[in-house]
Amino acid sequence: MNVVVLNDKRPERELIVRILQQACCTVEAFAQPGPAIESIRSASPQVLVLSWPNTGGPDLVRLLRGVDGSHQMYLLAILDPTPGGRDISHPLAAGVHDFLRRPLIDAELVARVQAPVRLFNWAKSVTKPIAFDFSSATNLTRLAMWKTMGEIVGTDLAQMIGDDGPIRPGLPKTFPPDPRGATIPMSLAADARP
Repeated sequence: MNVVVLNDKRPERELIVRILQQACCTVEAFAQPGPAIESIRSASPQVLVLSWPNTGGPDLVRLLRGVDGSHQMYLLAILDPTPGGRDISHPLAAGVHDFLRRPLIDAELVARVQAPVRLFNWAKSVTKPIAFDFSSATNLTRLAMWKTMGEIVGTDLAQMIGDDGPIRPGLPKTFPPDPRGATIPMSLAADARP
């Protein structure tokens, strides 16, 4: 697997190169975007591991995506464990496919770099395209857990209010014949106290 590493922190960059080379990857590492872009232009890598910058991350991803016109490159961002680095919505919205946090763990880094191969093999094995289509409503009565739902909910509610309530089998007579889901608005007596 061909990997390009874009990381301005030399010790971390060298660590990533060493870990990925031991995992039988061909790795090129760069401290600055310019040389990394030239490398991507000459031979598009399968994976790009980039250190998410404090500012300009989305712009950097757009720039790198523009170089990789085929959009086949899998982008993996390394985020800081700081509060600013905990927001994963910006990297994902910018087009990053996956992320990991510092401090790096060898096995996690290798697994995340090898994720595209695993995902490709998994996608080929999915023969029913409808298997992961959650766009339509699910008939809850067809779920295996529906048979014990009353007991589970009754036990949970009893624990919440501190009193065992009666559990009656079956649906109430006023319940719709084809239930899809329900919301139970609740307030506890303790919450109503001044």
